[in-house]
Amino acid sequence: MPPPNPPCPTCGVAMGHGVPDPYWLDAASLPQHVDIFRLADASTLIIANERLVDAVRRLELDGVVFKDLEVR
Repeated sequence: MPPPNPPCPTCGVAMGHGVPDPYWLDAASLPQHVDIFRLADASTLIIANERLVDAVRRLELDGVVFKDLEVR
């Protein structure tokens, strides 16, 4: 079924759809050599590690929303 709202022309995310709660990542599957990546089955979801989040906040960049994800 198509999403109820059209996708964002910039990022492609259909507004009104979020990450399931709880959502967690398998620690063994996470890349260790990058600070930011996309998931194969959810390409509009961008995962960033704490180092990147800290840098964005330190530089006071805006336009990005971060949500903590559990890693198991």
